Amino acid sequence: MPTGPDGGAPENQFRIAATARPWRSHLLFASTDTGGFTQRTQIDRPATMGRLDVAAPSGRSGLIDRASRLRVRLHGGSLQSVTIADMLGGANACAIESAAGWEVLQFAAADEIATGLWELTNLLRGQLGTEDALAAGTDAGARFVLLDRAVVAAGLLSSEIGRELNWRCAPAGYDLSDRYASGVSLGGGTRAPMPLSPCHLRFGREGEMLAFAWTRRGRIDADSWLFSDIPLGEAEERYRVTLFDGDTIIAEAETTQPQWQVAASMVEGRTAATLRVSQVSLAVGAGVPASRTFHFNT
Repeated sequence: MPTGPDGGAPENQFRIAATARPWRSHLLFASTDTGGFTQRTQIDRPATMGRLDVAAPSGRSGLIDRASRLRVRLHGGSLQSVTIADMLGGANACAIESAAGWEVLQFAAADEIATGLWELTNLLRGQLGTEDALAAGTDAGARFVLLDRAVVAAGLLSSEIGRELNWRCAPAGYDLSDRYASGVSLGGGTRAPMPLSPCHLRFGREGEMLAFAWTRRGRIDADSWLFSDIPLGEAEERYRVTLFDGDTIIAEAETTQPQWQVAASMVEGRTAATLRVSQVSLAVGAGVPASRTFHFNT
């Protein structure tokens, strides 16, 4: 999962949720091989989980979507409505799985329109920098998880970030055989430290130069209105920028400022070009890119 607004160690953002009928506590184990599993965490609460009943189209982040509806068929449990103010304060966060990963979103209104079938409205999509998953859209049948206290850290170690491990989860008191346990091989923890995509990509002319600029976003302590800028959150400020037209790269570079200039002559004969910008982390490399197509008279 991406890092939440309160921060936290990247390895603790690799999380697990489980549900079962009847419910009993579950234990999660991990191993670098097919044996030698060690317990990593205990899951004491059943998560509110389900699947999308209809596809969730792509949309826009950063605003309340009052038109779209998500329909979720829960395996068990229920959902509840909250005020818009409570939603803006972080309530009713959930995640749906897309082809590009998990999209984090929130909802203010939840209505049970049939037994176990819930319709969610007044949505905040693409939260915590998951605009890439939002853009990919989500098919019917995709998994849904309510991000409440039932979703817990899996127990990943900092040295294991990005490393594929074998995980097995079984009810407490049962062995790890296929009869009782579910297993998966995967790595995690890499999304949490990944820089968010920049925003407000813009363009202007300065003499014979094309001047591009953007606004940096941050994962940690970036919601305060009290300061003129947000914390950097990285060892140094660095961006990877590319200007391209179709499959043709016009120019590319790395810069330490949220701005970049190229000679206007480089786009001579072109009526448009697309700027793609990623903030770069020394720990995990380039983050999620942002892009915008600019039209100009040459």
